[in-house]
Amino acid sequence: MKIYVVRHGETDWNKKRLIQGLIDNPLNSKGVLQANEVSSFFQDLEIKKFYSSPLIRASKTLEIIKNNNNFDGEIILIDGFKERDFGSLEGKTVEEYLELNNPEESVGYEKNEALERRVMKSFYSLLETKENTLITAHAHVLKAILVNVDASYDYSFMLKNCAILCIELKENQLILNKIS
Repeated sequence: MKIYVVRHGETDWNKKRLIQGLIDNPLNSKGVLQANEVSSFFQDLEIKKFYSSPLIRASKTLEIIKNNNNFDGEIILIDGFKERDFGSLEGKTVEEYLELNNPEESVGYEKNEALERRVMKSFYSLLETKENTLITAHAHVLKAILVNVDASYDYSFMLKNCAILCIELKENQLILNKIS
């Protein structure tokens, strides 16, 4: 079983380098183009299950990938794959965020432990299907998965829009195969 996790395409807030957590920003024209381009990665793959964050930037990315590849199957929206709640940091610049010694001390900020518990509970529940799966989500959701699958990663790892993680379930072990 392979699980592909794709970060959503660009939004206007990504372009402006603003922190967007739970705000429901749509893809911009470049984000739609990115989703169309990343679709080609999946053209010869057999994907049976489709899951997304309910936020429009992620669900639209999956819809584009799915339609471009004529995949059958419904898209299931999972709250556990929503982006981190950045609390008072929402709308701040990425630079302001990176300057913080400990963003977890910010008002309303969802701590790493809570984020990972939420994301991984949803992620592990999908493994029961034993079918190749495609998930679209957000940077910090992908990072939560990364740090739990491969301890050599942390939250400072940068992921571009439409980055792809390929994780394989082999003999009950999760193996990170690829990041692109």
